[in-house]
Amino acid sequence: MNWVKKQKISAIEVIQFNKQQCIDIKDLWRALHQTFNSAQSQQVNKSLLEKLLSKQYLLWNLFSRKEFMMAINKYNNSFTPGLDRISWKHLKLVIRDDKCLENIVNLANAYINLEH
Repeated sequence: MNWVKKQKISAIEVIQFNKQQCIDIKDLWRALHQTFNSAQSQQVNKSLLEKLLSKQYLLWNLFSRKEFMMAINKYNNSFTPGLDRISWKHLKLVIRDDKCLENIVNLANAYINLEH
């Protein structure tokens, strides 16, 4: 993608496998392959899943238009953190239209309802 520039990986983000840094794609692939193959024949302890299912989880409240507007408006007009480089300024312009705002809020609420 032309608009995404290559980024240097910081020292804390380097992936290591067998105490060796994975500095290229071949190293990463080898680490994934060996890890998968070493785990393939292992038994799975399903009781761990039962413990997770018994835990309570928080329900998310749905967004209102007002709440969404308040959240967006507190950001300055600099770029959002995503790779698409859409600015807060552009998003604020889009949500001035009631139908666009309604669609974005509905989309956010659909993600909450689907538990994504």
